[in-house]
Amino acid sequence: MNRKTRAAVAVTRFGLGAKIGEIADVRSSPRGYLLDQLRRPRRALIKDGSLLSSETALKNYYDARRPGKMMSKAMEQEAAAMRKKKNKEAADHFRADIAARTRRAMETDHSFLERWVRFWSNHFTVSARKTRLYGLVGAFEREAIRPNVLGSFTNLALASSFHVTMLIYLDNYRSIGPRSRFGRKRARGLNENLAREILELHTLGVGAYSQDDVKSFAHALTGWTIGQSPNKEGYGLTVFKENWHEPGAKTFRGYSVPDIGPEQAGVIIQHISAQPETARHIAAKLVRHFVSDTPHPDDIDALAQVFMETNGNLKSLAKAVVRLDSAWEGYQNKYKSPDDWVVSAGRIFGFDKTLGKGSNFMLMVLGQPVFQALGPDGYSDISSDWIGADALKKRLEWANKVAHMNKTGIEPSAFLKDALGALQSPNTQNSVGRAGSRAQGLTLALMSPEFQRR
Repeated sequence: MNRKTRAAVAVTRFGLGAKIGEIADVRSSPRGYLLDQLRRPRRALIKDGSLLSSETALKNYYDARRPGKMMSKAMEQEAAAMRKKKNKEAADHFRADIAARTRRAMETDHSFLERWVRFWSNHFTVSARKTRLYGLVGAFEREAIRPNVLGSFTNLALASSFHVTMLIYLDNYRSIGPRSRFGRKRARGLNENLAREILELHTLGVGAYSQDDVKSFAHALTGWTIGQSPNKEGYGLTVFKENWHEPGAKTFRGYSVPDIGPEQAGVIIQHISAQPETARHIAAKLVRHFVSDTPHPDDIDALAQVFMETNGNLKSLAKAVVRLDSAWEGYQNKYKSPDDWVVSAGRIFGFDKTLGKGSNFMLMVLGQPVFQALGPDGYSDISSDWIGADALKKRLEWANKVAHMNKTGIEPSAFLKDALGALQSPNTQNSVGRAGSRAQGLTLALMSPEFQRR
């Protein structure tokens, strides 16, 4: 593979697509361009004072729903109006979070780092399919994921598992130990959702644990909930309620954890984060995302070894992904998900001039709205799940609309050069060149086989 092709692969496969002139700019050192993005972890952060913290969003939610004592009809109407107002504000903040995230992806000069963020955000999925989470899902990514994506996997797992959004999304905020002081009095029960998903999706993977392990871990997680009282410390934050916690030592896959109250669940997460099964589970997902839908065992072995040797250091793991020879060979193996396709178009056209805040509606039609995965396993990383006649028809409709809306003045041939570089084929060049209009040419460029893949 020559340097021109490697530059295009660096920007379109590892990154989120090329901005104007980006492929040419990185031609001298494609791997160096990627590795440089990992030097400053703070580049992953989104600093925007207009976006709500999870604490403020939760306080707003609870404040709007707190019933008064002996409310008159007029007071009830006022409370209902307040709830409606707060619901609208939550929806507005949800859209603002989506817009900020999309703008970052389309405008950043560090799109490999941004893809790395998005990989881990999808790995530790939370979803606004539960409308209660409208004001929280964006904050989850900003607070739990972005600050930790170049640190240790253990810290990332801890931050995501105990974040208020995850506790609500997977129902742990109402999980109570059956033998706890509160559980014995109120006959309230255990919820295993968070424990199961941490084991199956976030760490060990399917088949590496038993149902007894799930239950033991779920017992350890009891007591971790949300502060819902404005008169108590921890309002709107993650808190630990000792009287909800299942007492006693816990045994997990033969590993015994003493009765250490709030530390018990964290010790188990630290333990499973360091296991070989977790290393292989993470390695397989990374190879699938960056290389091929069918990960080669040698690539999985290589990344799993780095994971174990560095105690799950994510910066080292990102560097190891860049250094995989297979990631640079057989380029364009991956079909772009709707989100990849829309973002890569926006990186050429610009956030404001073409796509802007309408991007999420576009993604909703295409089947991948931001922060709204159907389940805790997140959006699929398998190409076949995004390929189909109906999906292709919708892409064509939106490509045509985007091409006609475009106000940048960019010509189709220039789009191909900047978006694909050496990856554009003679057939695509000829098809776009013969287009009857600029809009038709841009539509053909957006729908070209090379632009559909990465």
